[in-house]
Amino acid sequence: MARNGPRLGRAARVEARTNPAPVYLPTLDRKIGPIDLLGPEGVEKIHNAAMTVLETTGIIFRDPVALTDWKRAGAKVQGEHVCIDREMLMDLISTVPTTYKMHARNPEHSIDIGGRNSIFANAYGAPFVYGLDGVRRPSKLGPVNTIT
Repeated sequence: MARNGPRLGRAARVEARTNPAPVYLPTLDRKIGPIDLLGPEGVEKIHNAAMTVLETTGIIFRDPVALTDWKRAGAKVQGEHVCIDREMLMDLISTVPTTYKMHARNPEHSIDIGGRNSIFANAYGAPFVYGLDGVRRPSKLGPVNTIT
């Protein structure tokens, strides 16, 4: 019986079987625009509610670099708590490009982001897990809790 390639050792065969090469999906160019289910009034309502939350409730940032950046941009920063003024935020958002290219180490895997492009990527995982005891718990990274 003839072989088509070099004979691989057991470890190489197991590696090839258990760690297949990743499959990269191409960027999807949507041919239709977004579907507007809310209408302009609904979008405006959600936008105003989000702006109110950002201005009054704010966000906790636990990254010192992000806190420094928000302070430099003019946001109200108290400890890790950041409140962002709606005019300042809209001004910052206006500087964001509508599309950009995310460059991969291998240029064949670079993708266009934004506009009508959709990309496919792995997501972290389930928001909840069930333990061996059948109890539902939030999933989280970090040390595994053992069941006693």
